[in-house]
Amino acid sequence: MPEKAEIIVDSPSDTFGSAIHSFANSLNALRDFVALVDSLLDEQQRKFFQTHEKEILTLGLGLNALLKEPMLSDEEADAIKRHVDPEVKIEVTGENSVTIALDKVSTKNEYATAFKALARGGTHKSLLYRSALISLISSVE
Repeated sequence: MPEKAEIIVDSPSDTFGSAIHSFANSLNALRDFVALVDSLLDEQQRKFFQTHEKEILTLGLGLNALLKEPMLSDEEADAIKRHVDPEVKIEVTGENSVTIALDKVSTKNEYATAFKALARGGTHKSLLYRSALISLISSVE
């Protein structure tokens, strides 16, 4: 007669401990990954702000003009206006609207590119954290 194969069954506590250990490893790996990608996104964002400083400052001036209690004093706003393109005109046109007038077509294209990139850039970190959360949930399941 052939020998019976011995079946080894982990006790419930061993299975649970193994699952916790596996989850902790996944959590640590995910934390390292998020930190790495987060720092890369921060560096990319810093370079973007340096490249498009004037466009972003102009947008900030427009937003500041809409605030009931502006964050910038008139002197600070004037100093920034001198730094950005002098041909850019910022005018409050309503309670909740501001017009940023640009005269040159090339300037308009630069501003459009900067504003689109700014809108996309904010979603990168959100997507990273959402993906990390989904990965973490998957590892728990």
